[in-house]
Amino acid sequence: MTETATEAEQEPSDVEETVGEPSDSEATEDGSSWVERGGKLSTYLVWGAVAVLFVLAVVATAGLYSSVGRVIDIWIAPDYQPVFRAAFNLAVVLACVAGLSVLVRRLDTDRL
Repeated sequence: MTETATEAEQEPSDVEETVGEPSDSEATEDGSSWVERGGKLSTYLVWGAVAVLFVLAVVATAGLYSSVGRVIDIWIAPDYQPVFRAAFNLAVVLACVAGLSVLVRRLDTDRL
């Protein structure tokens, strides 16, 4: 009898869940748990923010590029403008190549 009494006195190990609040282990209609759906949602939000920031960066870069062209037109004598434009374009191309090189290396090491 002592064994039955101690078993009855012990609290149940499973905690009862409140109605309306699904647990992390409960599946949603599509079969994924609430935690997985929340993780997917936050991942989509992050990628959305990355996309918006990327578009803004592209627009700002185009504006900067055209502004530098105008600065060359104003500050540099007409005889030397083609040389300065070529130097500026070369600097932009080299920066792009360096950035792409870093990204390709990172992608290559992530795959291994």
